[in-house]
Amino acid sequence: MKRLFCFVLGILLTSSLIYGISQHHSIENEFIKIVVNNEDALGRFSLETTLGSPDSFTDDYQDLIYGKPSPWTSYSTVLIDGKPFIFGNEDARLKRRTKKEFDHLSITEHIISENYILSIAESSPISVTQRCEFYRNPLTNVNDSMLISYTFTNTDAVTHNIGLRIMLDTKLGPNDGAPIRMGNHAISEEIKLYQDDLFHYWQAFDTLVSPNIISQGILKDSVDLLTVPNSIHVANWGTLVDSPWDVPYEKGRSFIRTGEKQKDTALALYYTPIALPPFHSHTLSTVYGLGGLSLSKGEISAGLSAPKVLSASQKKPFLMMGYILNSGGYDALNVTATFTLPDYLSIVKGQMISTYSILKANEQIQIPLLVKLNTTQPKKDSLYFSVTSDTFETAQISRPLTVLASPTLQLSFPRDILIPTDSTHVIVRGKVSNTSFIPISDVKVTLSSDTPVYFPPFEKASKSIDFISPYSSQEISWLIHSGDSPPPLISVSSRSKQSNPSHRSISLHRMPSPTPLLSLFSPPVAPQRFFSLKIDVSQLKPDLLYELPLPPSIQFVRSSVDSRKELNIRYDENKRMLLVTKNSHHNSPYILCHFEKLRDDIQSLSILHEKKVLDTIYINN
Repeated sequence: MKRLFCFVLGILLTSSLIYGISQHHSIENEFIKIVVNNEDALGRFSLETTLGSPDSFTDDYQDLIYGKPSPWTSYSTVLIDGKPFIFGNEDARLKRRTKKEFDHLSITEHIISENYILSIAESSPISVTQRCEFYRNPLTNVNDSMLISYTFTNTDAVTHNIGLRIMLDTKLGPNDGAPIRMGNHAISEEIKLYQDDLFHYWQAFDTLVSPNIISQGILKDSVDLLTVPNSIHVANWGTLVDSPWDVPYEKGRSFIRTGEKQKDTALALYYTPIALPPFHSHTLSTVYGLGGLSLSKGEISAGLSAPKVLSASQKKPFLMMGYILNSGGYDALNVTATFTLPDYLSIVKGQMISTYSILKANEQIQIPLLVKLNTTQPKKDSLYFSVTSDTFETAQISRPLTVLASPTLQLSFPRDILIPTDSTHVIVRGKVSNTSFIPISDVKVTLSSDTPVYFPPFEKASKSIDFISPYSSQEISWLIHSGDSPPPLISVSSRSKQSNPSHRSISLHRMPSPTPLLSLFSPPVAPQRFFSLKIDVSQLKPDLLYELPLPPSIQFVRSSVDSRKELNIRYDENKRMLLVTKNSHHNSPYILCHFEKLRDDIQSLSILHEKKVLDTIYINN
């Protein structure tokens, strides 16, 4: 039995950001806990509940993916040019179980934050990053699910073909053999489902009357963050674990593994290989976690699942599932199941009303209904599902639905940008923030102006952001030519199918030319060798000492100012240095210092503070 392996726990090192060695990396919130192995089978993950669903007291601290306390039974396979590699390090337990040698992509680094765990396999020619993070479940509207993503980067100069298999050893607390419920079917034996057979999500629970725990896998979402697998193979764990890619398929085979007595359900999501060009990346994602299901218990038990919250910008259909179980002990006759929807929802696929002449005792029926949102206005309503029969009392269940106004992306850019006098370019830098609960994809951000804006050859006016997670930001910047006359006003705007347009205006200002600290008031004119130097006192800070060292060929004569008492000027003959201190009440804009040039050559004078040169001027005849 895979459940009987023992091991010794080490000391866990924890922090908000960990790059070191600890036996298990984990993150948790009030609903779930994600665990990633850092002991032997590096990179393998498991999922368990903490307090689980707020609507249930029976799913606290239960397993959703087997692996407590050391994950190893669920693993992912990367197919590189037809050769399978198990993601993560070699594991003695898997080797002992399969008695096979597998190729691996060993983990080179883990990165852990409050919301995600990254497992990185830096390998050639394909680098792979696994990301396990919290995901807001649209059916519950809380972060009770795990987003599992793999990003592949081709570091080679030639194209490679990349495929992926994600194998999940699912578990519902003590129940390791619950059926997988997909569309019309409760799957309790081996089957392979192809893309056309897949629905937006699947659920697993033991009984509709009183489910201990409800799990759920999400395959499709409203913003295409998730990648629908090309196929799903549901089988017993032993069948899937023994082969990292090609698995012998026997439709109808039991979930009970050979030589054992209990069911052991698992499933593998397959993503067929695609061509990955040189130096390109590609990400595949799916979601697994707790399920959202409203229940009505009785002789006829009813269940209804559907999203709790939608955005008015949602264009894609969403899935509702109606469940019926005859728990009354004998057959029900003339059964009618009815969905009741608000008038702003329309049916894309399925029937509002389904009838059955007989529903046998303990028989369960699942009814999928694909629905589309037809409003752009905020709404607050309920969805209903009722079941009537000639035999039992009516069962009815409702589920709240809130339609929120379309989100608006927040653009954070400075209102004014100062361009240095000698600069020929200016950088416009800011952030695009998603302050909503829904992810926003395919965002286009454009910089424009009523006057011409000139970009370098590598720069472009419109830029794309593939995806912005809920309550997160993406930085964006442009480099533009400022020239002699930069555009006085530029505009940054964003557009997306999931959000309202947003706009931000930015004023560009050329900085005025700086006033020199030192300037010639009267230059030396042959045959005279005397000249006057003007010091801009307004740039000096009160009570600080400034120094003006003199070269051997220049001699200090005297200084003049409107009010000498407000300025302390003295000449140190030993150091050949003019010392200047500005009093705090000094109001004169400048002082004049008079010098004699002792020979005909080019000389320079500098003013310093604490040995730092503040300004320099060259003296010519």
